Amino acid sequence: MGPCKSIKDYGHRLDADGNPEIKDCQRWPFPVYYNSPESFAVFGALYSNEYNLTDKFFSYWEIVSKRLSAN
Repeated sequence: MGPCKSIKDYGHRLDADGNPEIKDCQRWPFPVYYNSPESFAVFGALYSNEYNLTDKFFSYWEIVSKRLSAN
């Protein structure tokens, strides 16, 4: 997958909120970003429930599964 490289190092243009422009991100295959420190931080927060992220993740899937349960 390549070296651990920050998303900031790809030189993407930023939107008004300071996030990379989607079109710039799409120039690279999605898995390339898995080796970024930002990706590691998000997965770490998910696994450790930082910011209640795990709880929110489960709540999201609870809503989705209830909505689609009749399908």
